[in-house]
Amino acid sequence: MRQPALRVPVRKRSVVAVITAILALLLAGPALAEYLGPDRVTVEFKEVRDPDNDVWTMTRGADVCLIIHTCEEHPSVVRQQALCGWTADNSGCDRAYKIKEVTIVLPEATISSDLQGCTLVDGWCTDTPTLHLVGTEPVTGETITLIEGTRNGEPFACPGAVCDVPLVQGGNQFSFWALSSWGDSSQMGTLSAQVDSKGPTVRIPDSWYIWEPLAIQVEDAQHGIDKVTLDIDGGEYGDRSYSWAGSVVPDCIWTSGTGRQPPIFATLA
Repeated sequence: MRQPALRVPVRKRSVVAVITAILALLLAGPALAEYLGPDRVTVEFKEVRDPDNDVWTMTRGADVCLIIHTCEEHPSVVRQQALCGWTADNSGCDRAYKIKEVTIVLPEATISSDLQGCTLVDGWCTDTPTLHLVGTEPVTGETITLIEGTRNGEPFACPGAVCDVPLVQGGNQFSFWALSSWGDSSQMGTLSAQVDSKGPTVRIPDSWYIWEPLAIQVEDAQHGIDKVTLDIDGGEYGDRSYSWAGSVVPDCIWTSGTGRQPPIFATLA
């Protein structure tokens, strides 16, 4: 009996995609390779059974007769008589095979994201978070070679299957993907986050005098000011407390019989 040959897989890949991925590895810096996207459609050529071309070898003494007939059933006596002119004493069958082209869609590479170290307050991260990215390659023998993307339009790239990208103060708009040794990439992922880990700043004059407004400046570059509370420790002049919503603090004037204002100590709440 003839044994079937091993199947011979043949992949059709884009030469441009492979070259682009190699350049990305060599230049794993701020310059990004072109986003490729998944491309897991491949073609394999393999041997499959061809029972319509199986061959029976029929013998009677020194006589030999070949009959094309599926090995799944023995040629009938009627068929032997019609094709050979006699009925065989012995017989054997050789199975036939043919090459067939098969289209296969393999599973895609994927990328996952996790915003680590973020304590949310009103939709803002008040810590210094990091975007943790992990690429996964499901096809045996292939690997994730590079993770790349952009943060607020600026490129970043990490060799291998893991990448940690720190967030900046203010808004953070991310896009990211994983490149595979297969020659394509994962789908593109996105993430948005806002960071405000720095408190507001307050500027108060060192000294001030009668009729001179007390100009208090309160600023916050990211989240903004919800409320400002000013506590005045006036000693013999008495203590006072004021509160305003938002960051607009009106000019204030305090007077005394001596013509000088008391020293102030302000705290922000």
